[in-house]
Formats: sequence, structure tokens, C-alpha cells
Amino acid sequence: MGVSCPHCGQHGTLTSISQANYFHLFWLPLFKIGSSSFAECSHCKRGFYKEEFSAEMERAINK
Repeated sequence: MGVSCPHCGQHGTLTSISQANYFHLFWLPLFKIGSSSFAECSHCKRGFYKEEFSAEMERAINK
């Protein structure tokens, strides 16, 4: 992402991950009901949910 980790301060160690959530019927995914986003620092292993993103992290994801 190219931003600093708010927890440890290391620059360029955050990785953004987006995961889709699907409605299942008998283990078959039928349709997408939402998605969740989070970021993880590869240095300190701290995870950040979308609600915890700083303004800098939000700008980098929306690019």
C-alpha cells in the first residue's frame, strides 16, 4: 500500500486484503451478500479492520 503502519511505524509493510461473502445453500455459493476489507502489517503482524483504517490508509486503498 505504500503507507506507514499506525502500530509499529514501518513504511510500506501494509498489505490490503478484500474478501467477498456469499450466501450458501447446501455448501454452494449462490450470490454475493457483501465484502470485508482489512490490512495487515508484515512487520508487526497487526491487523486493521476497515473501521480502524487511518485517513492515509483509506486514500491508498481508494487509488
